Amino acid sequence: MSLSDTPSTPFDWTITSFRALSKVLTGDLIPEKVLNPIDSYINRVGSISCGYSGIAFHHDLPPDLVSSYQLGENERSTVPHSLLHCKEFSSARSRFFHTCTSLHERMKNPGNIYVRWMNFGKSREVTWAFPEVLDGETPERLFEIIKAGVGHSDFHLITITSKLSESVLPVCSPLTIQADQENPRIFNAILLERKGWNGDQSNSYKGDEPAWYKCFEAAFNSFTI
Repeated sequence: MSLSDTPSTPFDWTITSFRALSKVLTGDLIPEKVLNPIDSYINRVGSISCGYSGIAFHHDLPPDLVSSYQLGENERSTVPHSLLHCKEFSSARSRFFHTCTSLHERMKNPGNIYVRWMNFGKSREVTWAFPEVLDGETPERLFEIIKAGVGHSDFHLITITSKLSESVLPVCSPLTIQADQENPRIFNAILLERKGWNGDQSNSYKGDEPAWYKCFEAAFNSFTI
């Protein structure tokens, strides 16, 4: 299996709560209503969130884009009219709609592998601006929601929780990866990621791709597709 062939999903560049994720996977969310102009707003960190879905479009509509549209003192949470009609906003809506539609088509196929990144988990070692996204979530509950959405259990779920290392280290294998005690089709991994971009120790956290590849490799070797 090549990770480079993995198709995009609606969640790749968003911060998606368990509640919103559940709605998408079970078909209870209407993609056309996502990022509608009526209830989209500027969230606490300055990026754009969708009030209808609760999804934060933190990468497609980031704080630096929002701040480029000069906001008045009384417009801290109101999305400027010009931003609602810019190409980036339109592109974010279109991408979500397209990837959501294709996700539901692919979910019909047996043998899929679903990956849920839990960020730094409930016991976070770093400050996270959206701690509520994991409220009510467990791997077992997520598995059952996917099962309800696809109508079968012929799939695997990998949940990954990151730990951040600020030391200069070689690429590390996952700290742990093991089958869930209640469901052998669920694998839970703890991933040690080096600081910065691929461990360059920069202050801009962009992830550690080699560490993720090692994690997926270990997970794929743990079960039969």
